[in-house]
Amino acid sequence: ENAECRAPIYIPETGEGQAPAVPHAASKDGHQETSTKETTARQWQWRMLRDQQRNTPAEGDQQKVSSREVQQEGELSEERQQEPVCSECGCAVSSATLRRYQDAVDFTKEKLKSMSEEDPNVEECLEMIERQGSIFHPFNVWRVRTLDFAFNVAVFNGFWSRALAYGEENLEGMRYCYGSDHPTFCLFLFKLGKAKIYFKEFREGLRLLEEAEPQLKIALGPDHYILEDLNVVSLLANEDVEICMERRNEAYRKQNEVEMEAKDRKKTEKKQLQIFNTITLLGSTVTMDQKSSL
Repeated sequence: ENAECRAPIYIPETGEGQAPAVPHAASKDGHQETSTKETTARQWQWRMLRDQQRNTPAEGDQQKVSSREVQQEGELSEERQQEPVCSECGCAVSSATLRRYQDAVDFTKEKLKSMSEEDPNVEECLEMIERQGSIFHPFNVWRVRTLDFAFNVAVFNGFWSRALAYGEENLEGMRYCYGSDHPTFCLFLFKLGKAKIYFKEFREGLRLLEEAEPQLKIALGPDHYILEDLNVVSLLANEDVEICMERRNEAYRKQNEVEMEAKDRKKTEKKQLQIFNTITLLGSTVTMDQKSSL
């Protein structure tokens, strides 16, 4: 400590370069004592230096902190190297995510094993969807199966808005797992198209029904009640004026094509008959000439 130092003392409570206002005891003659003022200033300066030394880590401590940080970074890098990597995108998957995924898969398997396709449980379907969250890929077979159960239970109970949401989310997953020509997928298309028509999405609904109809006819037969229901639902799209006019124009065009084909067929038959008569006449003429020559 330098007793001769007269440098200004700075603390947060005072302005920079100003000494703190410290009251001093008055002397007997009413004047402040100079020695007391200098002693107080030195005490404040010494406290500031001591606090600064306490807050500043020593060189050895800094080396310890840096070595500890390097060690932690090394441990994190080793953990990342040990984490499994996706074969498609190359992203590492944490062990916590894997545990969550496996728990969700086990829970889904257990619930689906005891669930009936004719009467699925609404609460269990919602619980499975919540457990799966965003961990499952849309093409994951357990995700597709769960959404299919939820879609069916919504259709059975007439919750068409909920059925439409589940169906749209699961459309590409069902196509991926079953294939476009599978009867189960075509039945799914029929239900989804029906839901869309109920919500006035006529063109998209008709597109799905038209995609499903050929395979359903092969799988179920043209007289099955599902095909009859499909035709009835398809007629509901006539509520849209544009679709109604398009259908009328299409029917008129087909009728004209049928009539033109009938006319062409009659012309062809008439020509064939004329050719046949000509050949028959020539044959009879040749026969008569041969007889006359004999």
